[in-house]
Amino acid sequence: MGHMTTNDEELYNRLKFVQNSLGACSSPFDAYMTVRGVKTLDIRMERISRNALAAAKFLEGHEKVEKVVYPFLPSHPQHELAAK
Repeated sequence: MGHMTTNDEELYNRLKFVQNSLGACSSPFDAYMTVRGVKTLDIRMERISRNALAAAKFLEGHEKVEKVVYPFLPSHPQHELAAK
C-alpha cells in the first residue's frame, strides 16, 4: 500500500499509464483489510517474536539439535547487535 503525489504532469501521465495497464491499485476491500491488519500488527509481531525466541531456546536445549542460529539467543555471536 502506498500513495504518490506529484506536480509533474509528465510523471503523472507515466504513473497513470502504469497503474491502468498493470492494475497497480488496491481494491477497496484490500485497503480495508490492510487498515484492519495494521491495527493489531504490533501485538502480532510481539507475540511472533516471543514465540520464535521460545522455540529457539527449546531447540537449543534439545539433545538432538546440534546448533541453533537465532540472533536473539545470548549464545549468538551478534546477540548484542540484534538486541539494539
